[in-house]
Amino acid sequence: MKRNGFVTLFAVVFLSLLMVLLLLEVQGHAQQQHAYNDLIHNYSQAINDVSH
Repeated sequence: MKRNGFVTLFAVVFLSLLMVLLLLEVQGHAQQQHAYNDLIHNYSQAINDVSH
């Protein structure tokens, strides 16, 4: 029974770690998407400024 509790605790810690990593990945992806949107906006504005 003692080993079963250890395995359960290890599984909970491991899944918690995976959840934290997933949240960090999602946050990083959102920041990267925001940066790309800013870049595209700036290029579009520069192209419009040159053409006018």
